[in-house]
Amino acid sequence: MATWQAFADWTAVEFAGQGDVAHLLRDQADPQHYISFGGWPDADTLARWRSSPQFGEHVGRLRAHVDGFVPGTYDVAAEIHP
Repeated sequence: MATWQAFADWTAVEFAGQGDVAHLLRDQADPQHYISFGGWPDADTLARWRSSPQFGEHVGRLRAHVDGFVPGTYDVAAEIHP
């Protein structure tokens, strides 16, 4: 988790104002399965983040600890607000 934390910390510093906190979820049924997500203010900021050399370096460090890494871009399809 330290590798993910370093990635998230770098993102927070270099892309301040990204608009959301970073989340790392661990599957209770499969403790080796994680999902990481966070919000972005716009597609351009997300594209700059992904195209930066440091992004590739951080992903490379993550890949050393995981069986797979699949980036994706998602839209909110539904929300529930109590």
